[in-house]
Amino acid sequence: MDIPPPYKLQIKIGSNEFSAEGPEPVVTAAYEKWLSAAATGRASTNADLHTPEVNPILNLGSIDIASLHRLYIIDNDKKIVSLKHLPSTSTNRDSDAAMLILYGYKRLLQVDDVLVTRLMMGLRISGIHIKRLDGVMAINKDWVRKGGSRIGGRYTLNNQGIIQAENLARKYSDQ
Repeated sequence: MDIPPPYKLQIKIGSNEFSAEGPEPVVTAAYEKWLSAAATGRASTNADLHTPEVNPILNLGSIDIASLHRLYIIDNDKKIVSLKHLPSTSTNRDSDAAMLILYGYKRLLQVDDVLVTRLMMGLRISGIHIKRLDGVMAINKDWVRKGGSRIGGRYTLNNQGIIQAENLARKYSDQ
């Protein structure tokens, strides 16, 4: 007997996000509950929908936008995200800065795949000058995905990377 693949559903309406994976009837029921809660303004996360059958993939947004703006500088014309202050207490300062910039793209510009050229520019503006990004990103290889090659290369935070980057952002936005 073949087991059907899990049903996946991800949707964002305004600041409300729903993301679940599991048997289709369970995901559909959870989505309907979320949709009615979101329509009344009572739900902005999946936290109140968690059941043993539904595993929310991610719940972004535990850091408020004001805290993020204390951490980042956004150049809307060039679509570049940079840091106002570098992670000074970190032994992996450069790789932590790259993770934070990737997180800034995700949260502030809603960009998942960040071109290597934009990430390098964001690091330079932040005050980090490196020749190659791949060595810096190798430190966080478990938390990022790399796609493309050369000038078309891009980095994306995976789910665990988003959690790690959000923890870093929380730590450094309070400084």
